[in-house]
Amino acid sequence: MSDGKTVLQLRSLLKKSGELEISLASVPTPEPAEDEVVVRVEASPINPSDLGLLVGAADMTTAKASGTKDAPVITAKVPDAAMKAMAGRLDESMPVGNEGAGVVVATGSSDAELHAMQHRDACFEVMIRLVEREIARGAARDVDDSYTEVRVAEHR
Repeated sequence: MSDGKTVLQLRSLLKKSGELEISLASVPTPEPAEDEVVVRVEASPINPSDLGLLVGAADMTTAKASGTKDAPVITAKVPDAAMKAMAGRLDESMPVGNEGAGVVVATGSSDAELHAMQHRDACFEVMIRLVEREIARGAARDVDDSYTEVRVAEHR
């Protein structure tokens, strides 16, 4: 984790100008509600749905790196012909990632959450529940992607 108060999150932004920007954003570390746990994400696969959001219709042969070592930025051009299909996400920085696994680092106040903290290896089940919850709700609370250093998940 970054400094404990903030974490890094992978973001994708498609600008109206036709430029894709992939960056790392510093976001507040979430606090778990009573029935949630916070998971330090240690592994995340990249699947096709992640790639669709991450690079969209960008021509990655035009990709250029900028920024700094601690805050890298990748930019690429999106062909004019593809911009219409991307209209729903223009100028909205979006978190990327659907899945991940890691270690429970904080819990809500319920007995189930305290049990999860005592049995940190149960995290894989927590991440499965997170994916199920996101499918049902459409998004996670506070931190919306698995390419983030921590993740909030409902524990059952």
